[in-house]
Amino acid sequence: MVILYDFSRLNTDYNAQRYVLTGATGMVGAHIALALNQAGSSIVALKRPESRTTFTADLHTLMGLSSIYGRIQWQDCDLDNGEALLDIIQPNDIIIHAAGWVSFDSKDYPILLETNGYLTRTLVNVALEKKATKFVYISSIAAVDMALGVKGKKTDWKFFQRTQPYGYTKYLGELEVLRGAEEGLATCIINPGVVLGAAPHNHPFHRFIERVKRGLPLMPTGTTGYIGASELAQCVRNATQSSEPRIIAVTQNLRHAEVVSTVCHLLGLEPPKNQLKGWRLYLVRWMVKLGWIPSLSSASLRSLTRVSTYPELQAMEGLHWKTCLSHAVAFFSKSSSKVY
Repeated sequence: MVILYDFSRLNTDYNAQRYVLTGATGMVGAHIALALNQAGSSIVALKRPESRTTFTADLHTLMGLSSIYGRIQWQDCDLDNGEALLDIIQPNDIIIHAAGWVSFDSKDYPILLETNGYLTRTLVNVALEKKATKFVYISSIAAVDMALGVKGKKTDWKFFQRTQPYGYTKYLGELEVLRGAEEGLATCIINPGVVLGAAPHNHPFHRFIERVKRGLPLMPTGTTGYIGASELAQCVRNATQSSEPRIIAVTQNLRHAEVVSTVCHLLGLEPPKNQLKGWRLYLVRWMVKLGWIPSLSSASLRSLTRVSTYPELQAMEGLHWKTCLSHAVAFFSKSSSKVY
């Protein structure tokens, strides 16, 4: 069992170094920025010129840390612009690459490949050129299957591309990081489970809470690994000092039904009584196949009914997945009228 360290136990030399963070306007990146900021670290947060920083600011406010939000140094930069990255990233920087695109629909494969694969390649090349101290890549447990291959069969990349486009493109990003490691870059790949916490409106987890509020007709039956966003941020912070090449970041293997029931309770709603199995699952499969449920892909349906478990990290004292869900629902309720 791996233990996540408290900030007080971290090497002060790392606090003195500069962190270059991608994806700080998104769910995971904003929580990492908050954790680094709280630890007093120097942060350069890269964002696209059109991206808004409202969610990151509001997350600081939700956690009672609005007074330190101004310490973040925002820098406009497209991650496919290698020359601009060379000007921004300095020798000995610690790079945390949290930017990515989340979708389980095979129709989104081109943007998933561009964002999760090609942009990672560019950033790794720049990190090698500038001799960065460390490169931490936020992947996903969805990519773990790619590394293991199809059980009992020859690895079929076209199968992964069609059925698990998100995990596959995250795995392609991992290959770029592994290449960087072979060329001398100190790296760590983090594979988080499903992340629970406050999220911007365009994030799947925010949409999940929205869907629960409208009413779920059926209760999912699957199980997978989960981690709170604050727990993940601390895991990432620890990884900048760790010599571990890979961390499976899961603090709790949970039934999806338990998560749904908790969200329903926080919203003051009754959870669904019928389960997504038997003839109901058969019916939903055909409705998805015929396109009658356009918001649900075949990959998403499989994930709702599949049982997957992972080794668990020891959670930080005072943090719990239910606490992170409380933050998520509180943020959802307060920010329903905002646009990010």
